[in-house]
Amino acid sequence: MRGFTLIEVMIALLIFAVIAVSVGRSASIYINNAARLELKTEALIVAEQELNQLILTGGFLPVKSTNYDLELGVRNWMINQTVTATSDVNMRRVDLTVAEKGELFGKDYPIITLSGFIGRNSK
Repeated sequence: MRGFTLIEVMIALLIFAVIAVSVGRSASIYINNAARLELKTEALIVAEQELNQLILTGGFLPVKSTNYDLELGVRNWMINQTVTATSDVNMRRVDLTVAEKGELFGKDYPIITLSGFIGRNSK
């Protein structure tokens, strides 16, 4: 009678289990990375939209820092807008930091910061 011994079957099951765990872990990492990339892309779109809105509304921005909330799509965003002076008196630097509104432990974690420049006559 020929067949597999119990040791051979157990070793084969162990190898299969190690491979299955490795594949499962890789799939989990891939899914988490895809979700994080989607969140960063959405945050970048929000920041670009806000910067373009500032450019289109015109006017010379005062030097200050502002925080405000924005609901866009299915997410609530918190935006920190910091306007600073530059060496050119006709130019302002605008930094927009975007965070998803307090979903994780009640805190807002910055996702992306977009910097741009707006001149006195940007329109």
